[in-house]
Amino acid sequence: ASFAGLRSITIMKCDGLNVAFDFLTSFSMAGCRGGMVIVVGDDPSAHSSAKEEDSRYLGRVAHIPVLEPADSGEAKEMVKHAFDLSEALRQPVMLRLVTRVCHGSGNAVLGEFRRRPVKAQFPPEEKFFTWIEYHQVQEEKLAQAAELAEASPFNRYVGPPGAPLLVICSGPSFYYAREAVEKLGLAEEAGILKLGTLWPLPENLLLSHLRTARQVVFVEEVEPFLEENIKALAAQYGEEV
Repeated sequence: ASFAGLRSITIMKCDGLNVAFDFLTSFSMAGCRGGMVIVVGDDPSAHSSAKEEDSRYLGRVAHIPVLEPADSGEAKEMVKHAFDLSEALRQPVMLRLVTRVCHGSGNAVLGEFRRRPVKAQFPPEEKFFTWIEYHQVQEEKLAQAAELAEASPFNRYVGPPGAPLLVICSGPSFYYAREAVEKLGLAEEAGILKLGTLWPLPENLLLSHLRTARQVVFVEEVEPFLEENIKALAAQYGEEV
């Protein structure tokens, strides 16, 4: 459907992504025409699965943007954004959800329904290949996605400017962190940076907060994906951070 210029969405748990991963890596290299959104449900604590797995790592390996909503309303908005981003980059986009979003409910504003009268077609001049030199194109698309992530409305900071304690989180962990800061009485010294664009990272946004923080705490599910990649970013800039 995407190759034919239509928007398409596929929804699966982490096991389904494992099955589809061989095709996804080729699809990422070939690129797409119609917006393609891949919704993946990860399951911290194996609430309704046989195991835990963190699909964000597979998104990075496949060289595609990864987004993560904190609640139902943001999930709905991210789907719209993911379709637009996919078509701007001509690249599939992953929307990674965790148990508390998949099993939860909440308010969402529907807004205007955008109709797109598009006819499915395969133009003969637009062929799809997975040649090795297309890896460079993948990197260029990720660089473009990183630039767009800097101004994403899904990334936001809550707390005093230049807080000495910086909490970096994603998904429902944002609400856990906010509640913990309130209960521990740390509102005057702790700031929370909530990321919705997980890969590629909004590096300039992160660096602006890391430079003023004396201590950083990461809150995320399932694996330390943000922690590992942000530590690598901090190491890259050394004494500047």
